[in-house]
Amino acid sequence: MKPNERMQTPPRPTPNPQNAPAPPAARVLGFDFGMKRIGAATGNRASGTSQALAGLAAKNGTPNWHEMEHLIAQWQPTTLVVGLPLHLDGGDSAMAARARQFGELVRRRFAVEVVFVDERLTTAAAETLLTQAHAATPGKALHRKRRKFRDSLAAELLVQTYLEKHRNV
Repeated sequence: MKPNERMQTPPRPTPNPQNAPAPPAARVLGFDFGMKRIGAATGNRASGTSQALAGLAAKNGTPNWHEMEHLIAQWQPTTLVVGLPLHLDGGDSAMAARARQFGELVRRRFAVEVVFVDERLTTAAAETLLTQAHAATPGKALHRKRRKFRDSLAAELLVQTYLEKHRNV
């Protein structure tokens, strides 16, 4: 460049909303609340898909907050889905109040929207799916593995229910 020459900056492109990239897909995390284990799953609103994750340890219904914080930081959800254990007639079960407390604690602690989803029969459906998948492999060790994974599969079913309900919203 010569001493008297000024460097020219290229013109800025004008914003074009039609070519703007789509916002990142909104992720949700789902939880199947339990006193000893809390099943976890993730879902994607854009694709409508869900996936079970490793569950969280709980002590008397209180999760390992460090694990919960790590999960939320990793997935960065916009919504948390918490299963609400209702009776078959739609009334609250004894665990429903505990699940609501859990949801409220998580909402306050992480400042993320919490939505409750009716979880009637999700654990039973998860158990049926796991039993069918492992029908040829009996044994106590398998039963323990199935029980451990059942809660996260139930959480996946909760997330899928939420995604299907909010598909066009």
